[in-house]
Amino acid sequence: MINQINLDDLILKALEEDFDHCLFLSCEICGCTEINACPGGCSWSQHFINQGRLVCSNCESIAIVSQIQSSILTLLQSGKIIKPGGISESTN
Repeated sequence: MINQINLDDLILKALEEDFDHCLFLSCEICGCTEINACPGGCSWSQHFINQGRLVCSNCESIAIVSQIQSSILTLLQSGKIIKPGGISESTN
């Protein structure tokens, strides 16, 4: 079972250890923080918190697309999927 992380617990732990550390928890995409949110506001994506990552709600779709692209690249490099049009590259 994947260990799920509760953001409130993460923040409380940071507060217990070092208050300044808590202020620097930031979105890995845009860099927003608890005290400096995205324009219009945002929240932490529970989907990514469960993966041990901090991504805000405004950046969630960007992070998901990035994960998909990374997975496709890994599969292409491993030869488990083939590029459209076959495996041969044109040398013309």
